[in-house]
Amino acid sequence: MVGLHLGIYLLQSGLIGFFFIPNVATYVLGFGANLRVGEAEWWLAVATVGLPMGYVVLARRLLPENWPLTPFALFGWSGRQWDALFETLVTGKTRLVLSSGLLNGPQGLRIVSRSMRDGGRADGFNEEVVYCCWDVCLGDTTVHNDMLDALDFETLGTAFWDSAAFVQKVTMWLSTNRRVIELKAGRPLLCAHFIRMGEDGRVDQILA
Repeated sequence: MVGLHLGIYLLQSGLIGFFFIPNVATYVLGFGANLRVGEAEWWLAVATVGLPMGYVVLARRLLPENWPLTPFALFGWSGRQWDALFETLVTGKTRLVLSSGLLNGPQGLRIVSRSMRDGGRADGFNEEVVYCCWDVCLGDTTVHNDMLDALDFETLGTAFWDSAAFVQKVTMWLSTNRRVIELKAGRPLLCAHFIRMGEDGRVDQILA
């Protein structure tokens, strides 16, 4: 496992390899534990893994995203789901964008995407922008139960997908939980819009 993370650091991403350094302690303590089956410590280890897994299997839902629990899902999408999400929200011209509440709507505003190094900041503090939801509410390892409930994977990526219903559910989650925050101003993002993006990276058309 240590060799695996060295490979990730050297061949895939130095930043990801750096972030996962604490996992080495888990491997040493977990895989290197000198326990016999049936001992108290062995049963403790089984319970530590079994209880959260049992919850997911029986409830068919992720653990709630409330500290100290987290539903950290390492690539939690099937291939078909991933393709539909990417085509609808990432690689095509359509996006789900978030805002803190706009007087005149998102038309013409610049779309800011989250990035690892600059935090997705707007160039000017007073510039009004909207934020792409990808890697904020959805992403490789970001999976919220409320977003799962809002997504209809049977129709996502097809002409039958109800984008208005999706936007309504996402907006309800944002406004009820107030846990997605615009860092530069400290305001919660409360509204969702499904839009078509122009060539200039701005909102060209509001679809829902």
